[in-house]
Amino acid sequence: MISCLLVKISFAVKGLKDHYGSPVPQDTIQFNVDSVNVNSEFFITSYQILSPYRVKITFKIDVDQKSVSDVNNYALSAYIVETKN
Repeated sequence: MISCLLVKISFAVKGLKDHYGSPVPQDTIQFNVDSVNVNSEFFITSYQILSPYRVKITFKIDVDQKSVSDVNNYALSAYIVETKN
């Protein structure tokens, strides 16, 4: 479930001093924030190595085809494990 909410935030600076001990002028700024609550966590639920060049990955939630097909959305690294018999 994904829900969006527009929130108005007020941020006030009051009683602060800078690095040298000088007072920072009091000020307030207001701004709007688009808040998005996502109840589903995005992570890999399983994977399978199909060949030296192919890996099957299953995600917990559905992903759009364009994002999942973009190789720039992935980072893979390899390492060698030596075993002694």
